[in-house]
Amino acid sequence: GLGDVYKRQADIKVDAKAIDADLTEATAAVEDLSLKAKGTQIEGNIRARNIFDPVPLADGKVRIQAAGLPEVLAALGQDPAKIPVKSLFADTAFSSGKDFITFQKLSAKAVLEGGKIVKPVDVKLDAGGTYHTAGKVLDLQQFSLEGPGATVLGKIRAKDITAKIPLVNGKIKLVAENVQALMKALGQDPANMPLTRLAADADLKSTADTVKIEPFVAKATLEGDQVPGKMADVNLFTNASLNIAQESLSLSNVSIQGMGLDMQGSVRGSQILDDPKLAGQMNIAPFDLRKLMKAMMMEVPATADPKALTRVSLKTDFSGGKDAFKMKNIKLMLDDSSVQGDFEMAGFDRPSTAFNLTIDGINADRYLEPKKKGEKPKPITPGTAVASAAEQLPVDTMRKLKVNGNLLIGKLTVAGAKLNSVQLGLDAKDGKINLSPA
Repeated sequence: GLGDVYKRQADIKVDAKAIDADLTEATAAVEDLSLKAKGTQIEGNIRARNIFDPVPLADGKVRIQAAGLPEVLAALGQDPAKIPVKSLFADTAFSSGKDFITFQKLSAKAVLEGGKIVKPVDVKLDAGGTYHTAGKVLDLQQFSLEGPGATVLGKIRAKDITAKIPLVNGKIKLVAENVQALMKALGQDPANMPLTRLAADADLKSTADTVKIEPFVAKATLEGDQVPGKMADVNLFTNASLNIAQESLSLSNVSIQGMGLDMQGSVRGSQILDDPKLAGQMNIAPFDLRKLMKAMMMEVPATADPKALTRVSLKTDFSGGKDAFKMKNIKLMLDDSSVQGDFEMAGFDRPSTAFNLTIDGINADRYLEPKKKGEKPKPITPGTAVASAAEQLPVDTMRKLKVNGNLLIGKLTVAGAKLNSVQLGLDAKDGKINLSPA
């Protein structure tokens, strides 16, 4: 096997300024060691003790300069396309014992290219730590990985690192000062992405089948014409647990705050690898929908009451998958109106919708377009009131949908008429719309 490797590598040149060995003391030292092959050069000074032991003790400094790493990988029988590292330069000071190797300082620079990385990208790694061979434990007391627009740093202790899920305990911090540059480096178009900066902290801990991030804290900065004030911060907090064996995900104590919104909740996921399904609770504190829409450069509907859509809140249970979404136990506050009930939708390409909603009372006239100057109100009768309400229904849209639902309104004001105990049953399918009862 070694012979085959040498055939692939072709020329290998080894030089050393001096080799000093003391067989009585069982020590050896190599000064200015140089190994060259396929455009790669390894240089260093190495001292060894107990050289006759199965695992001698050693320490020294090593420098690696691999300007053409794909060629080296190919010579070693590896597929360079699977390892997108174009070149590597590294310096380290190390020491080793019977069952450990310690890197006092590891500094490396690499140029990545290939796969999703369409253009050459420079990355830099600084780390210090110990690898214990007995338990396959990697203990990084500190590490810092710096790339275009982003830096990851922290400390990690991982046991049994060759296992499917190593046992990990540590802290990681991500600081992406320039998300746009990071996306470009990964071959993504950031043109329509308002996210410009991201900072996140995570405490990691894993067992044989579960990875926990408790807590996960992130702060995102959004910029652009569609962002309130052209710049806004969004804060996220949650405790996350991922079970690979059971394909389950749990996000507890979820909190998202920013852009005038304050949302709390929790999420549970199942079959997350093959057929993701999510369920949970969501609670959005009262916010000014009109103000948010204006800030996000969205068209705000003209309403007869300029204070309409200024106080909205929502609390609900939800569930969904690739092609369905449900909301149960809805409690929606729309200005002075309280809405309760259930809603579900299936088939996002050609949606089928069902609902059962109850509104305690609503003045629909507040949400209609304001009357034109000089326009005289029509005489109010039950017939004109029903006709006016019917005119507001999005009939063209409803013809395209499958809808089945019931709506109860305790008190309804529409076209100046006040109605009580309004009930509307709606069944729309194949372009046919039935209202029963009405």
